[in-house]
Amino acid sequence: MENNYKNNSKMAKTSKEILQDVRRLLLGSRLQQNLSGNIFFSRENRPKDSTLEDVLIIFTTGVPDQVEKGVITVNIFYNDHDPYSSGNFIENEKRGAVIEALAKEWINSLTAGVSNYKFKLLNTITSFKEDNTNQHFIVIKLGYDYFGNE
Repeated sequence: MENNYKNNSKMAKTSKEILQDVRRLLLGSRLQQNLSGNIFFSRENRPKDSTLEDVLIIFTTGVPDQVEKGVITVNIFYNDHDPYSSGNFIENEKRGAVIEALAKEWINSLTAGVSNYKFKLLNTITSFKEDNTNQHFIVIKLGYDYFGNE
């Protein structure tokens, strides 16, 4: 028996494809140009002793549908400082504020004109202490709707 069924629906993007898409949108941005580190897709790939301003892009959740929806988390690491040379490292709030402002600029640039994604900031951009290091990291939670079939 011959199968005459034709599947006209597009294939949903995989998490790895979505991560690569977000990476491409980050590359060359003012945010990326002002960071000293690299872009990673998992904590395991980021060197544990890194003191660079690395970016970690995490696929948080996704739902394949006619319009794919999901959440991407972007973490940006930055170094604490020891302002009194006392061995007591604290958050470098000035550097954190600069990176947060650049992150906001990058998010605002993520329009339909640059990709088939519609992004929305889901939480206030904020910073947390990275355990067992002299670093903090900025957390950006982006909801996305994907309208393309690229």
